[in-house]
Amino acid sequence: MGQKFENREMNLPEAELLTVDGMPLPYVLVGDEAFQLTDYLLRPYPGRGSLNKDKTIFNYRLSRARQTIENSFGLLVSLWRILKKPIEATVDNSVNIVKAIICLHNWLRKQDEENNYIQENMVDRQGENGFIPGRWRDEVGEHSTLQDSRIYGNHYSSRTAVTIRDEFCDYFTAEGAVPWQYN
Repeated sequence: MGQKFENREMNLPEAELLTVDGMPLPYVLVGDEAFQLTDYLLRPYPGRGSLNKDKTIFNYRLSRARQTIENSFGLLVSLWRILKKPIEATVDNSVNIVKAIICLHNWLRKQDEENNYIQENMVDRQGENGFIPGRWRDEVGEHSTLQDSRIYGNHYSSRTAVTIRDEFCDYFTAEGAVPWQYN
């Protein structure tokens, strides 16, 4: 999949303007510090204490996006036992199994008026005292691929990739700002 992104074979929509006076921005993946910044993958600005307010807000917004993704995958893994270990099937059958799980999951979510399928405490959330981890984190286990990763790639990024991240940063601190990002 990484090679398909690198070779522009993923059939993504064309870049779009987010602001009137900005540059067209591509659709991107959201990653953490383990990934290299590219023109198709955003990662946080490096350095924790030395970032200015805009970069800190960008990193926070990127982190919130990653949290949503982690919740989605974490819920699926905790609810569907077959996903807790490598699927022993051909690639085609594995893809079909995952597609079937997604379809069944979505159907169950739509049919679940009483929140029995996914209870509120299953998902990460913000409480009065900050972040409350979802119960899925306990059920996935310590050997999951959803655990924190270490830095593997290099951090040499193209000027285009840096410009794209800076443009998203500008957007999140101007037209795309939301009130809760300042808390």
